[in-house]
This record gives sequence, C-alpha cells and structure tokens, in this order.
Amino acid sequence: MTHARGAASGPLGPGLGLQLGRLALGLMLGCCAIVHDSGSAEATERENLKETGFRPLRIAQSPVRWLPRPDGGPIVLRYAIADRDLVDPEAINCGSMRAPAAMFEASRVDMATFRRALAEALLRWQAIADIAFEPAASLDLADIVVGEQAKPTGRAYTNVTLAKTWNGPARPIVAASICLNPEQPWKVGFNGDLGVYDLVHTLTHEIGHAIGLDHPAGRGHVMSFRYDESRTGLSAGDSLGAVTLYGPRVPAAHASTGASAAAARGAHTRPPADAAELGIR
Repeated sequence: MTHARGAASGPLGPGLGLQLGRLALGLMLGCCAIVHDSGSAEATERENLKETGFRPLRIAQSPVRWLPRPDGGPIVLRYAIADRDLVDPEAINCGSMRAPAAMFEASRVDMATFRRALAEALLRWQAIADIAFEPAASLDLADIVVGEQAKPTGRAYTNVTLAKTWNGPARPIVAASICLNPEQPWKVGFNGDLGVYDLVHTLTHEIGHAIGLDHPAGRGHVMSFRYDESRTGLSAGDSLGAVTLYGPRVPAAHASTGASAAAARGAHTRPPADAAELGIR
C-alpha cells in the first residue's frame, strides 16, 4: 500500500501546535494555532466542539482513523519504544528519532518508569474505546513507535502516516510516531510545576493524536492544547471522542452476553490487554 504523511503534534503545553498543509499536532509551549475569527459557520462549529469536548483529527479535510482489519477482526495496534536511530525524510514531525536515552539521563527517568508511563497512557484509551494495544515483536513490526527527538524542538509531537488511496469517508492511519524532546525536563505524576510535564499525561495526549483526535475547543481535557494538571485521566470529551471513532469498549465480563450487539455494530469483544501485556511490572 502506498502512504502519505501527515503530522500531528503533541500534548500539553502552554501551547500545542497545529501546522496545516500536512498536519502537526503537538504539546508545545508557545506554539502557534490557527484561529478562525469570523463567520457564523465557524462560530457554530466552535460551540458544537465546546459541547462535545472533542475534535476529530482531519488532514486535508478528511477525518483520519485506524480501520478494522479486512477480515473484520479487532483493531489491535502494536507499539514499540525506539531502540535505534530512525530517519524518515517524509515525516513532518518525528523525522529523526532515537532511543530515549538522553531524556532518561536529563530527567532521571529510567526505562522501567518510561515503560510504565507508556503502558498507563495506552490503557486509558483502551479502557474506554474498542481499540487495543500490544507490544510489537520488533520495532519493524510496530504500528506506533515512541522515542526521543534527535533534533530537539518543542515538547512532544506525533506524526501519522496515511494511506494514499482509500474508500469511505475516513482516511486510514497506517502508522504513527511519537517523539519527545530530550532537552526538556520530564516527570511522572502531578506536583503543580507546569514547567515540567508529566509523562503519562503527555503520552496519553500524543496517543490521542495517533488514534485520530485533535485539540478540542475548550480546556480541561487531556487533548486540550495547553498543559495543565487539573485532571488525572480522560475527560468526558476525550472519552466521547475515542468512542465516536471506535465504539465503546465491551467489558470482558459481558463479552459473551454482549457478543451479538458487538457484532451488529462491528465492534470486537477482545478484553483489554492486562498490565503484563502492556509492560507494567
């Protein structure tokens, strides 16, 4: 399959950036956003976005998302942490990535802590929507790769790779990369210091971009443009966005009784991966 590149930038910051043409979504301090100031249509859209609390990611006017497998099986995305240098000249964001070694040293974070933060971020989305994550057998087999920027800028970014040809209203995401700035300080947990970003919150935000969510109109959401520490976990708007894209998670306890309903709406009944599968030790 041939692919096209789009960029989504990262999580939290006094400003997350959105660059159009190819889209860059990110959690960056002091980045730029494009705002429409006039027109009743734009005003109505802004009000609707405030009410729902989420905004679907659109690239070149098309909504984007991961699509179910051709055989109708569940959407299960494989992820990996970079273990070598990666260069993608077509990427808008995360074009040069590497293993997250420098950020570990600078922030006094080790690999085990980083893996736990990533696992918790993935579980937040997996617990609410019908999309699952599992470790990739190798970096080359990963759908989502996470690492540090080889050319540090901003705070964190996401780059999505899109199918060049597709049928239907949604353009398929076929790969995603998440890259964090190793020169910025990082922490795990909230402590009121908004100059140091929490890894779990940041990775949750970036994964939201990787599955097809943009920055919503209001504040107080994980997917909001600016970083804050007012909320632990997904907001109602964040959750609604994921469920709108992928359907609700079918609880494992109700998998047998809910199988018919799940099949009717095209959802799968695979229970969420447990902590061990996602790398929590």
